[in-house]
Amino acid sequence: MGTKRLHRTQLLLEPRQYEALSAMAKRNGVSLSATIRDLIDRQLQAQEAEHEDRMREHEAVFDRIRKHREQVLAERGGKPIDMDVVELINQMREERTEHLYRVLAEDGG
Repeated sequence: MGTKRLHRTQLLLEPRQYEALSAMAKRNGVSLSATIRDLIDRQLQAQEAEHEDRMREHEAVFDRIRKHREQVLAERGGKPIDMDVVELINQMREERTEHLYRVLAEDGG
């Protein structure tokens, strides 16, 4: 088995971070570098798991949307809802404007 190629980097730590990491490394009998790499690996794994959880949640939402769409289509005999959204919005605006004019007229305004 070959050795891993490591990349050198410089990391500035606060005194409390350095002391805590050094103590951790000493307790575990490993180098400070190995301790930092281990902590980084743990954080990367946690973030990856969190990302995968979010992706599973999104997939579940999309699956519920698909199932709802299929249910609506089944209820409509397979016929999709065909509407012009812009026309619908314009119609709603006109109805709202007419309503406001009636209210103003009733108030004597």
